[in-house]
Amino acid sequence: MLVHSGTDPARPPDPTSSALTPPIPGLGLCGPGWTVLAAHGSRWSWSIRLDAHGAAYAAPTRVAQAVAVRVLSAHGIDVLGWNPADPEARAYAAVTVAPQFPAQRRDTWRWWR
Repeated sequence: MLVHSGTDPARPPDPTSSALTPPIPGLGLCGPGWTVLAAHGSRWSWSIRLDAHGAAYAAPTRVAQAVAVRVLSAHGIDVLGWNPADPEARAYAAVTVAPQFPAQRRDTWRWWR
């Protein structure tokens, strides 16, 4: 999952604004900006913040997706595309392929060798 969460760290919140967006449940530990979250089954396994990899807080979605593809590729994960899991929350699910593990060959062992 590629998610955008938090408030802009460069801009203090406006206490008079009534348009403050509520926090997205479950994303409080991501920090501000773009983050890649990995899940195993229904549990979160790990996360990588993308600000250090080139996707700043205000980066457009396309830039964050490109950076996420590069970061995930470095971890051996091929991304084919993105599905909008929740566009209003700026969350996108990566379409990935399962890694192809080569079939292990059994040595041809014969008793007469």
